[in-house]
Amino acid sequence: DEFVEGKKRALNNEELRGLHLFRTKARCMNCHHGPLFSDNLFHKGVFSSSDAGLYKVTQKETDIGKFKTPSLRDVMKTGPWFHNGSASHMLDILFAYNKLSPSPRSSSTQMLYLTNKEIGAVMAFLNAISTPPLEFTSPILPE
Repeated sequence: DEFVEGKKRALNNEELRGLHLFRTKARCMNCHHGPLFSDNLFHKGVFSSSDAGLYKVTQKETDIGKFKTPSLRDVMKTGPWFHNGSASHMLDILFAYNKLSPSPRSSSTQMLYLTNKEIGAVMAFLNAISTPPLEFTSPILPE
């Protein structure tokens, strides 16, 4: 937020590189954009799943396997990830997206060819958009 507001030093060089990759080569921004880093739309799941997704609500065959694009705001603090919680490590997710083969189910799914260094930069950016939790003091309850 500070970077968007003009504070150029809010992101370090590695985070800036990650932002650039997020917007370009990694193509994350195709679905994860705006203030919440989500297009708020439903898309076919990238990885195979037996979960019917949006179809459970709409009963439309075209909605089988569709899930809402999650927000990436504070993403590093919200695991496990995917609609069913099957991913417990963000690096595993980034490596999986990087090695995806083209899928007939989704025109946006293709290999990214990111290097390990580039994946590290994207990870740095994801950490930069994830704030530490606010300090919370539990109230003292009467006995």
